[in-house]
Amino acid sequence: MNMRIIIFLLINIFISNYLFGQFKSKIVQIDSTKCELIIYNDSIISKKLFFYKVLKHYQADIDKDGKDEIILGVYKSTILDSVKRYRINIWQLDSNQIVPKWLGSFLPHPIFDFDIIKLNNEFLIRTIEFEENNLFLISEYRWHSFGLKYIRSLVKNVTLDEAKKTLNILK
Repeated sequence: MNMRIIIFLLINIFISNYLFGQFKSKIVQIDSTKCELIIYNDSIISKKLFFYKVLKHYQADIDKDGKDEIILGVYKSTILDSVKRYRINIWQLDSNQIVPKWLGSFLPHPIFDFDIIKLNNEFLIRTIEFEENNLFLISEYRWHSFGLKYIRSLVKNVTLDEAKKTLNILK
């Protein structure tokens, strides 16, 4: 094969991988109060230091734009809510910088846990949320223009054990 064709193909593969979210990500816990998000391919593309706990980490194309986002389960307070709670934050890679896409302060109920599933070529977020009287519900959300949109509650008024079992079954 002609050397120009090989170089052309390699450049196109690199550009396609870069533009369409073909990267890996990981969370490195530095100590109990801070961690670092690292986005990389063959080498490090970008890093972001967080001064709070990151309890969950997913990578998925949540907004269906062809590029992966980073979905984090974090434990922190926000400007709008001074109480430290478990929250969902979504980050994206923009011009080699990790920038916030959505820093969810609130969902209808406080979050206990969440998971991401792929259903019909769409990533959905399923949450276990606190209800009254030490009971829980499982809700489903999808990305909608700016933020998560409530779709439905899958179960309501269940114990935490029942909610965990149900969330695992629904995966």
